[in-house]
Amino acid sequence: MLLEALTSQATATYIDEELDPAHIRLLRMMTVKLTGGVQGGVFTGSGVVFLTKGPDVYILTAKHNLHVAGKGTGKSGEALEKYFKQKISVELRKHAGGVCTATIASIRYPDETVEDQHYDVCLLKCSDLSFATQVNAHVDRSKGISWLFTSPSWQRQALDGGRPLFETFEEDDAQEMLANGWGFSPRKNYKLLQFGYGKIADSAMAGYEFRERMVDVAAVNATSNYIATTDEGYEQVFSFPSTPTDTALEGDSGGPIFAIDSTGTRSFLVGVHLGANYYSDQTNDGATENNSFTVLTRERLFG
Repeated sequence: MLLEALTSQATATYIDEELDPAHIRLLRMMTVKLTGGVQGGVFTGSGVVFLTKGPDVYILTAKHNLHVAGKGTGKSGEALEKYFKQKISVELRKHAGGVCTATIASIRYPDETVEDQHYDVCLLKCSDLSFATQVNAHVDRSKGISWLFTSPSWQRQALDGGRPLFETFEEDDAQEMLANGWGFSPRKNYKLLQFGYGKIADSAMAGYEFRERMVDVAAVNATSNYIATTDEGYEQVFSFPSTPTDTALEGDSGGPIFAIDSTGTRSFLVGVHLGANYYSDQTNDGATENNSFTVLTRERLFG
């Protein structure tokens, strides 16, 4: 689901004035679009390149994207996974313009189930040399970024011995940073940058575009929530206030949320977008009151 106020002046000013161009470029370029024709029409979702190993590229996205794409088919379990792999492809922007596309070879689930709710995260594996070459070209252009290549101890924990491009928090640190706005100790004044390929407006005819939005963690301190398990059964969720003009829309699901500290030089991949207004008891007359994302931690991704 996409964010309507992503091009706000505050977000644009912060990105242009506070972040290193190579830094923000890599975050943007590693955000991918999931797209394909399904029974319900054309599906659009978002994801983020997370790990590479030779020709294999692993992409994090929201697990519920499988269920949205398969709506109306009656498919579940392995049949739903097969349907998603057949129908959906991954698009990555090229440096020189245009996109390169890869099919999905396999899917992994940190909570070991394709069923909805639970931990709403999955890893899509694309095994396409030309796609991997484009990913590596983006990475090569960003080698001066000090935080890009994670520590050897973190890499050893990674999936299939691959190289994770972004660090994630350990669970206790993620809860501390998100639950109270005071952030990592000592205080780092984290801001969250959220990217996605969602709708540009909340209407049936609106198109889908890449957009970005900023959330100041400290600013939402009074009403933000880190929730271990929601009433709907989603796990490890961060929910923050939203309004009809500053919200997520269809297509943003699975898009990355990066936590960036006050120096503008240190990043953590802290979540993938879950949805807006999914709390049935927190909406009123259709008003948009909350956005949320599934928190990514080393423990949940790699055990």
